[in-house]
Amino acid sequence: KYEQVIDQFQPEGMMPPELQAIPDGPPPPLGKELALAGDGLMARGTALLMDRAVEHLILVVHTDELLHSGLPVDRIAALTLVDEQLMAWQGEGAPLSAQGRAGLRRLLRGYRLQASGS
Repeated sequence: KYEQVIDQFQPEGMMPPELQAIPDGPPPPLGKELALAGDGLMARGTALLMDRAVEHLILVVHTDELLHSGLPVDRIAALTLVDEQLMAWQGEGAPLSAQGRAGLRRLLRGYRLQASGS
């Protein structure tokens, strides 16, 4: 009887225990890591867009650099504001002013795709 019960919990084709284990630490990266020569969001975004293997690009903006350099894209499909903890691009860790945050929001919203008919 014991063998019959055990067989029910180990069906044929079940993954081996080592593949079921929860690994320690962060998961491995899904894609390949790219070494980018440029500094800044504009230079690195442009380099990624020139790579034919890149199908989608997620830009994470944390400074007002784009107010000085522009965006490496001509439109944005989606824009998500997570928080307003932005830093001044050349302010050596200084928080971005309210005027700078407003300017950055205006810039990014100007790049969003408009829904058809609007």
